Amino acid sequence: MLERWPADVGLVEAAEAAHGAAPSLVVYCAAQGWLVQAREMAARLRPDDVGSVPPLWERQLGAMIPDDVRLRLLDALMVPRERPTELAERTDRERDEVLKRLKAQEQRRKHMIWDLLEPVPHLWTGLAQDSEHAKSVRSVLLEYPEELPDDVLAACLPTVTMDDRRTGSKETPSRLEGDLRMFIAARHARRRPRLRVVAADVLRQIAQDAVDDGWTPRPRHLGPDWSGIADLAVLTDDPVLLSEAAVAAAEPARPASPIARYYPDIPDEALQRSNAVVALAANPATPRAELAALLPTLDEQTLRRVLEHADEDLAQSCRVQLDRLHQEAVAHQPRYVAVPGDDELADNADPVAVLRDHTRYLRGPAAQRDVTAEGLLRSHYTTPELLGLIPARRVLGYAGRAEQIAEMIIEVCGDQLDRWEAFAAAAQAKPPASMTFKAWLAQLTDPS
Repeated sequence: MLERWPADVGLVEAAEAAHGAAPSLVVYCAAQGWLVQAREMAARLRPDDVGSVPPLWERQLGAMIPDDVRLRLLDALMVPRERPTELAERTDRERDEVLKRLKAQEQRRKHMIWDLLEPVPHLWTGLAQDSEHAKSVRSVLLEYPEELPDDVLAACLPTVTMDDRRTGSKETPSRLEGDLRMFIAARHARRRPRLRVVAADVLRQIAQDAVDDGWTPRPRHLGPDWSGIADLAVLTDDPVLLSEAAVAAAEPARPASPIARYYPDIPDEALQRSNAVVALAANPATPRAELAALLPTLDEQTLRRVLEHADEDLAQSCRVQLDRLHQEAVAHQPRYVAVPGDDELADNADPVAVLRDHTRYLRGPAAQRDVTAEGLLRSHYTTPELLGLIPARRVLGYAGRAEQIAEMIIEVCGDQLDRWEAFAAAAQAKPPASMTFKAWLAQLTDPS
C-alpha cells in the first residue's frame, strides 16, 4: 500500500531537482515515513554516495534499512561505470595509473556492496542465484565473509566454476580456459574448504575438463606444471589423475636461474614443487605408493610439511627419509680435532708436548684454527711460548688470561717509553688475522 504524500514532499522533490538525490534526503524521507519516495531516491543515488546511507540511516533512525530500500541502494551501486577510452594512446606510466585507479575504485565498490550485504544474510542466497546483480554479489560473498552456509556456497558456484564468464564451448575447447578454470576453482576451494563437500562432483569435473582440454602435469619440453598439479590435488579425488600428478611431481625442480635475483616476481620453482607435493599428500585420494616413491627426492622442509598430512604408513616413510638426510648431513660435516681437556692432559706424562703437537692445527682451515685456539687458551698447561703461537686477535680478546697477557706486555715494554707508545698505537688497531701473539709483541720492540 503506497503512503499518502504530505504537501511538503514537494520541497523534497524540489531539493532533489536542484541538487540530485542525496543520502540525507533518502534518510529524511524514511524518517517522515515516506518509504516509497525513499526507495525511489535510493535507486537514483550516485554510486559514490551509496556508502553514506547505512551509517547515516543508523545514526538518525536507529534501525536497520528495510530490505526493499537496501535492494534499491544495491541497484544504484551497480550502475555500470564508464571505462576509459584510448588507453593504447597513453604512455605505459599513464596506463598503469589508470589501471591502478580502476582497481581501487572496484575494491571500494566491493566494500560498499559488502556493507549492504553483511547485515542481511537471509538475502544472500536469493541475490547470488537470481538477482540482476548475481555475478557481483557472488564475487563479494566469496571474498569477504569468513564463513558461508552451504546453500550460499552452492549459489556462488557459477563464479567458482567461471560458468558466468566462460567463452569456450564443447565444440571448440580452450586449453587456456581449462587451465584458468582449474586455477580459479582451486583458489576458491582453498579459501572455502566446504566447497570440496558441497560441490565435490563439480570440482572433480573441472579438473577432468582441464585434462580433456589438453592440460597435463608434465607439458612437452617443459618441467612439471607445479601450480597446476597443486590445483588438481585440491579439486579432484580421481586416483588416476592424482597418480599421474604424483609421478610427475617426482621430477626435481630445476635450479633457480641467475636472472631471478633481478626479477623477484619470478616464481621459486623449488617452493612451487614443495607446495604441489604437499597438496598431493593432503588429498587422501592420492595413491600412497606414488607418494612414498617420491619421498627420497624431497628436501627436509618439504618432508616435514608432508609429515603434517601423512597417515601412519606415509609418516613412517617420511621419518625414514628425514633420518637419512640427517645422517648424510652429519657425514658431510667436517670433523675438527679438539684440544684435550685438562683432566685428560693430567694423565699424560708431558702435557705441554701434547699441546705443542696441537699447534700444527693453527695452520689449518679457519674453523679448525678457532677450535685449536680456544682449546689452548682454555688449558692451564698452555705456556707463554705456546700462547705466542696463537693468533693475536684471539689472545688479546680472551679475558681469562688478562693477567698473563699484561705480564708479558710489561716484560716486553719494560721502561722503554717508545715501546709503550707503540703499545698504545697497537692496542687501538685490530691485528691482522694471520698475526700471532708472538709477532704482535715483537712489533712493540721495533716501533719503526
